[in-house]
Amino acid sequence: MMKDRRSCKIIQDLLPNYIEGLTNQETNQFIEEHLNECNECKKMYTDMKQKLSEEGKENNKEKVDYLKKYNKRIYLLRKIIFLIIALFVILYSVSVIRKMIIISDINKKISNYSKINNYYAKATQYGGDVMRIMEKYSKDNRCYIKTTFISSDKNKNWIIRDYKNGEQINSYYENEQQKNANMNVNSMVEYNVFGTWYERFLIYNNLGLLRIAILSDISTEKCNGKECFKITQHMLGSDFELVNYVEKNTGLPIRNIFRTTINEWSGDGVIDYEYDIENVEDSIFVEPNIEEYKE
Repeated sequence: MMKDRRSCKIIQDLLPNYIEGLTNQETNQFIEEHLNECNECKKMYTDMKQKLSEEGKENNKEKVDYLKKYNKRIYLLRKIIFLIIALFVILYSVSVIRKMIIISDINKKISNYSKINNYYAKATQYGGDVMRIMEKYSKDNRCYIKTTFISSDKNKNWIIRDYKNGEQINSYYENEQQKNANMNVNSMVEYNVFGTWYERFLIYNNLGLLRIAILSDISTEKCNGKECFKITQHMLGSDFELVNYVEKNTGLPIRNIFRTTINEWSGDGVIDYEYDIENVEDSIFVEPNIEEYKE
């Protein structure tokens, strides 16, 4: 039986689609009948099927290799992200613990001054039109506080002297126009010079210490010639922040700054502190001549 070359050509053109399963049932029957009768086309079909199978395996291998590389990259990326997050958490935790240690340390140091009964402390407050200077002398059971108000308006300049000797408190007020005195008053304006940092920061337990450490930034700076910790407290829900300069060696406050994000300065402005320990003499507690004052 003579071969119909046209039929072979048609079959050979259809073989790729037949192998891929893209031909319909009637065409499949036509191709299969021809392959049963034509060895040449059958051999071509076998070779083509084998070649396509090998190409498919190669393509599958490439796909598998690509997926392996893709999954490896995804795993590596996840590992890098995890390590970055872990490193951030570790560094942040170390930073918070460092701040907790610093606050605890300066609190212990300033606590050592609580039993001192001979000292001089000066607080100079700047802000607005008035500068206030408060000087406190304390020795044994005696206390003398001098408060000076200095203003661009001389009529607002005042000096207040409060003397406490045991239970008795005497107050003297004076400006350029007058001098007044109040003897045996019930109380006097007094401030706790060596109040602990736990009291200042309202820290009552370790959780409170952690809260302050999280909400504060601590760096090292010089202030008024002293090596200090600069502790910046950010007030939640407020535009204000409080900056404390604390001497490293003593834990004593050197400067306080009340700052707002709206204006350069706000609130009470700046307060500078000075101290002199164990050098207060008895003569400082001698009160003014009462005859010069009006009661």
